[in-house]
Amino acid sequence: MHTIDVVTADKLEGWFEHDDSVHFHGSFVLHGDNGANDSAAVVIELEPGKALGEHTDSPEEILIVMEGDVEFQIGDERQRATPGTVAVVPSMEPHNMRNVGTTPARIVGFFPSPHVVSTFVEPIQPLNIQVLVHGDASQASAAD
Repeated sequence: MHTIDVVTADKLEGWFEHDDSVHFHGSFVLHGDNGANDSAAVVIELEPGKALGEHTDSPEEILIVMEGDVEFQIGDERQRATPGTVAVVPSMEPHNMRNVGTTPARIVGFFPSPHVVSTFVEPIQPLNIQVLVHGDASQASAAD
């Protein structure tokens, strides 16, 4: 069994250089290179007023709000979400999330593939990369 505590797991602090509203802490806690064979999971933490940044993910994603008050933007749709809300993001659909509450927000995302490629509209700092690969993307198939 492989378990991860999403509260205490190490997380990357990321932001966009040209958009002050994008600032997050996040980590792919499970994927094809660290314990998952058929799926992946990411945890995202947002301070009030901050966003993850618009991006696409190679597989479909299931998002669950664990804490906070969040606005999901999926394509042209926006919807407010509170703890317990579950949302589906289709594969390669541009999406974003923003903390619209007054307390920190924590969101967990699940993918039906151990290989995830996330492409952001702007490079994530301090890494200065726009495309993040989790799991060995060369192993991904058309079915992923």
